[in-house]
Amino acid sequence: MVWKVAVADGSVVLGAPAVSSNGIVYIGGSRSLYAIDAASDAIKWKFPTIGVIPVEAPPTISRDGTVYIGDMDGYFYAIR
Repeated sequence: MVWKVAVADGSVVLGAPAVSSNGIVYIGGSRSLYAIDAASDAIKWKFPTIGVIPVEAPPTISRDGTVYIGDMDGYFYAIR
């Protein structure tokens, strides 16, 4: 194992991650999207959502670094 990260609030981490060109791993959990620095295994930020990010809908990263995610709360988020 290289590293593992515990989410402080006990959220369940779901789905497949997306990895940006600068080594940030984005993964959805129950009611949150996490950005994790793969080099330091530190959570860079957490974006709360109302619903659950579906397992079959991993985050997508655009060229400008915007992260797109759909949520079962009925919203589609663009986060930068």
